Amino acid sequence: MAGTIRESVNTMAGTTGLTLREAYDTLAANGVVISATKIVHEDVTVAAAATSGTATVVAGSKILGIYPVSNQDQHIDSVAITDTTLTVTLAAAATADNVFKVVVLEP
Repeated sequence: MAGTIRESVNTMAGTTGLTLREAYDTLAANGVVISATKIVHEDVTVAAAATSGTATVVAGSKILGIYPVSNQDQHIDSVAITDTTLTVTLAAAATADNVFKVVVLEP
């Protein structure tokens, strides 16, 4: 596909005869482009002595990034979304509460 969403939609519409909306919907269904209603910053706390913490998100959300808010005393092992659960997992147990903001793109 082309470099931008607009180019991708125009290229698909021009080569397939689809309307622009149909082309966009097809690209979105194939994961080539995504639409978002908003970007949110979710708080996730990994409690002292724990290795992970969770937050609830909208199903289908995508992780854009993560940053520490306070006391990051362990390395982040993974950040994942399963259904509506956002999980931050540390490489070792936290020695104190570790608070993170996870930037999420909601569908």
